[in-house]
Amino acid sequence: MTEYRGIIENGVIKPFQPIDFPDGTEVAFHEIGNGAKNARSAAPPSEDRFRRGYSITQLAREQGVAPFASLEELAGEWPDEDDFEEFLRSIREWRR
Repeated sequence: MTEYRGIIENGVIKPFQPIDFPDGTEVAFHEIGNGAKNARSAAPPSEDRFRRGYSITQLAREQGVAPFASLEELAGEWPDEDDFEEFLRSIREWRR
């Protein structure tokens, strides 16, 4: 017997990957966990959920991604050991 994994959403069983059963195939289901914590641990890569209709907001929430507080936080800082002006000179030379 092959085991398939999925989740229940709005009372509907949704497998993590497509399954092509012929009409009339008998199947049995059993619960392996309940709640978001268990569903997350058995979930496939985010890429699969994205293709199956999960929104960016849902994926971010599931992965614990939070909005950044400021543009400075997003940009970060230039490392002290690297000379920014030297970096810019190198870029200009490479583009020639």
